[in-house]
Amino acid sequence: MSAKLTFLFLLIGLNIFGQADHTRYTIEYSLHYSGALELKTIESSLAHSVFAKVELASKRTWRISFGIAFIQPRIILRDHSGQQPYRDHEFHYQYNYLVIPAGIKFNLGSFYLHPEIGNIFYQTLLIKTYVVDEEMNKINGPSKDHYSTGQFEFKLATLMTIGYEVKVGSVNLLTGIKGYFAFPGSINTYGIGLVLGVKI
Repeated sequence: MSAKLTFLFLLIGLNIFGQADHTRYTIEYSLHYSGALELKTIESSLAHSVFAKVELASKRTWRISFGIAFIQPRIILRDHSGQQPYRDHEFHYQYNYLVIPAGIKFNLGSFYLHPEIGNIFYQTLLIKTYVVDEEMNKINGPSKDHYSTGQFEFKLATLMTIGYEVKVGSVNLLTGIKGYFAFPGSINTYGIGLVLGVKI
């Protein structure tokens, strides 16, 4: 009798396991325009981001996700203060953030919403300085200043992706629009652009 019950429980367990979803892994690339929240004199610039994520197994229409991301905001600041008779300065800021986001992905058929919140590891800042004339033509430069930090502090980043997911063979292709706000504490940045990814 015990052998029959064991076999019955084994069949039930295998059936439940067969119906359960499994953990999925995603790699995403985003090409976006980034800017700064505080200064109106700062112009947006094209930048890149890369994301690696894990979506935990779930039989629901939503999944919990964890990941790691490299986000690279770029902004341009033009100084028209008139400190020099006919020359101004142009500063190109390139931030490199390492972000550890967690979120919930909501699946609506082939469409999905993916809000995330994460901790920023502010890694490096590269500033390129150009001297320009009154028509903003570069006269000389760039001079480069490079800053870095090795401290892991709690700095907030929020992200939102609205996308479309389609199955192709054994993988899923992702496309959509991704936006983010990053608050490292110095110059707070944002970005929005296209995202492409592969989920296995």
